[in-house]
Amino acid sequence: MIELGCGTALPSLAVFQWAVAMEEKTRFPLSLTLADYNPSVLQLVTLPNFILAWALLRQGGSALLQEALSSEDDSDGGELELSDDVKAAFVSFLETSKISLSFVSGGWSPAFVELLYGQGLSVPSQPVGSSSTLVVGAETIYSPFALGAFADTLLAVLRRERAERPDGGATSIVAAKRLYFGVGGSLDDFVERITSEGADVHWLGEETEGVRRGVVQCSLP
Repeated sequence: MIELGCGTALPSLAVFQWAVAMEEKTRFPLSLTLADYNPSVLQLVTLPNFILAWALLRQGGSALLQEALSSEDDSDGGELELSDDVKAAFVSFLETSKISLSFVSGGWSPAFVELLYGQGLSVPSQPVGSSSTLVVGAETIYSPFALGAFADTLLAVLRRERAERPDGGATSIVAAKRLYFGVGGSLDDFVERITSEGADVHWLGEETEGVRRGVVQCSLP
């Protein structure tokens, strides 16, 4: 799974929490690649969110995590003392669970796609036909410039996935407002742009109350 413009990485966190909660015997290799323009966001927001989510889900069987989550200064809960032991336990869990986290910083461009794959950020080895890649993006098309750059990058990733893993397949899910007032981006414009490049688009859902939002699935024919 690749999340473009991840920020807090809520979509990837949902998948990660699902994987963490699975029984060990039913887990399968999972690769999560988190991409954001700002490296400080990846360092100070994205990665800490994954560590905290893991700690909250696994604290029941770990005295180390229970102690790290029970700080005397944390009256509201939800804070984690990030000691060296906690970091080591997190890394150990990822290794034994066959979960890979990768982080990439850069603007959407052909060079970014090359960086993405040049760092070996592919899914772990699995039997032919058993692996697939999901590319997600949420609130990433808030202006015409961002819309074009995101659409071009998304298509480049889908084409790269099809070329490198023709038996695995790749698809994407994009969530956004139907219209970003005052800045010009819209989900409808994104759909028009990506279909003009030959992609298939299916509407998965729409929120019509308040600020209108939609979710679409995009893939190559």
